[in-house]
Amino acid sequence: MSAICVSDPIAEYTAECAHGVDRETLLRFASELPAFPHTAAKLLQLLNDPDAELEAIADTAGTDASVAFAVVKLANSAAFAR
Repeated sequence: MSAICVSDPIAEYTAECAHGVDRETLLRFASELPAFPHTAAKLLQLLNDPDAELEAIADTAGTDASVAFAVVKLANSAAFAR
């Protein structure tokens, strides 16, 4: 029987933090964070509602670190530079 090696992002991050935290390490691990299911479901519900307020969408996205990170990453991309 062979052992399956599963990557543990938190353990990898902790090991790298032992030598100090830099911006690139933090960004690399933040992009691997999964969204909470209830936050994703709430965002889908709001995004499918034509009467949803932008403030409600922003507040919901801001409650989840991985979603907020993805939004900021997308906003800072070259695709939205104009």
